[in-house]
Amino acid sequence: MDNRSVTFSGGNQSNINVNMGDGENRLSNVSTKNDKGIDSLFDTLFEEISKLNEEHEVQDALDNAKKMKDALEKEDIPRAKKIFNWLPTGIQASNIAIEISKLFQSNPS
Repeated sequence: MDNRSVTFSGGNQSNINVNMGDGENRLSNVSTKNDKGIDSLFDTLFEEISKLNEEHEVQDALDNAKKMKDALEKEDIPRAKKIFNWLPTGIQASNIAIEISKLFQSNPS
């Protein structure tokens, strides 16, 4: 017996096919959501939204951001993408929103 080890880190794959050699394959299902990471991203997004000038725009954007976060936590990527488009254009173009949108690409649905 040899002492092989396989380590994966930083990946956002949902199904990983690992060839272990000698004809053995394993399929591992890895959760794509990282609640701490999502919480941190959205805390920053909420701060960015609060800087908007119009109070009604702030409230609408916060409501939509919360809906988008819920959709991501449920791994409902199509809904999260749809809600992302409801955010004000300035927010969509912010660095934090771009980081959040990367979650959509890493979890295509």
